[in-house]
Amino acid sequence: MPPRGKSAASSESLPLGRDCRVVVLAGKEAFLREGYTATLKAAIEASGSPADVIRFDGATALPADVFDECRSFGLLGQHKLVVVDNADQFVKEDNRPLVERYAQSPSDSATLVLRCETWRKGNLDKMIAKVGLIQPCEELSRPEATKAAVKRALKDYQRTLQPAAAELLIERVGVDLARIDSEI
Repeated sequence: MPPRGKSAASSESLPLGRDCRVVVLAGKEAFLREGYTATLKAAIEASGSPADVIRFDGATALPADVFDECRSFGLLGQHKLVVVDNADQFVKEDNRPLVERYAQSPSDSATLVLRCETWRKGNLDKMIAKVGLIQPCEELSRPEATKAAVKRALKDYQRTLQPAAAELLIERVGVDLARIDSEI
């Protein structure tokens, strides 16, 4: 479970940083998608460059607007984090070749973050792998959610949550990470 206000994962599990030019965060767990986005922003800022976050809704965004934002320079040398939610709607039909073309030659001053619940695999994945990564953000199993709750309580809230209590919590609220975090 990504820490609140901190990086979502250690560098061993998710090598996010300024060198990632295109990142896909795909899966039904919105809490993880948001956490990995925060991790990426923190990693960019840790490299000494402020990060400017620009958000688009992939269901309504025009490719020209998204890619113009990626290619234009940020104020004061900032690195841009261009986030497209509902990216599965953005990367379809006529837009897919445009995204593929961008992935082949992405901007050095921006990171394009495509966030969605479902991701259709294809040739685009190979192009993204060369300049970034695809991170699954799937719902955790009950045992994984229990371990994550115990770890999160200690790390982010400096509280001890016994495994038996964490199991009861998961039984009552389910494995939705945002609800678990709220209850902790």
